[in-house]
Amino acid sequence: MKPSLLLVILVIAIIAIVVVVFYNFQSESSLNYQYLAGKNDKLSKYVKSGYCVRGSGFVYFSTEANSSQSKLHILTLNNEIVGLRLIWPASKGWAPYSDMPQNITVNVSSVPSYTQTIYFKKPPTAEDCASALA
Repeated sequence: MKPSLLLVILVIAIIAIVVVVFYNFQSESSLNYQYLAGKNDKLSKYVKSGYCVRGSGFVYFSTEANSSQSKLHILTLNNEIVGLRLIWPASKGWAPYSDMPQNITVNVSSVPSYTQTIYFKKPPTAEDCASALA
């Protein structure tokens, strides 16, 4: 399989998992990171960034992934999940669903990478971040 096809399958699988999770918790008004991490051992090993960034909020990420692997970041604000970001090395190829145009990359851990961000709620603003840190 081509790397881009694998990424499409991975993105579809992530979206399906998220839809199932939200369907199962439809009585909840939000999805709490700690609750989800308690149900998944891999997520319980994620660490939280020490800062809040406009458009992302606080980011939970795995310290186990190496630079040649795709990564999943969980975007939160006040421990509520607001989105997911899939990150993969540019060496694996660009995909049409990337957040950026072809040949335009971001450096993640000093590795040129592409991203795909899926928001479930409005992305945090600078004011949201300031109030979360207060």
